[in-house]
Amino acid sequence: MPGVKVKAGFAGMVIITGYLIISAIPNNKAHAATCPALPEVAWWQTTHDNIARHVDHHYGGEWDPYIAKWEGYRDKMQTIL
Repeated sequence: MPGVKVKAGFAGMVIITGYLIISAIPNNKAHAATCPALPEVAWWQTTHDNIARHVDHHYGGEWDPYIAKWEGYRDKMQTIL
């Protein structure tokens, strides 16, 4: 029964693809567990997960340029203050 083999093969490919997609999604909660607590700022409502998604989206998952940006802000503020 050729039709059954094709359907079973397609179903197997869908299952494998789904598994690969799910396993490729980073577990931001696990990564965030190793981070220090975020500072409490009244107008800043973010989470570790939001920051990780931002870095993934805007920096291709590269944390060094993101951290360098914030270190630059810190240095400028220290100079001003």
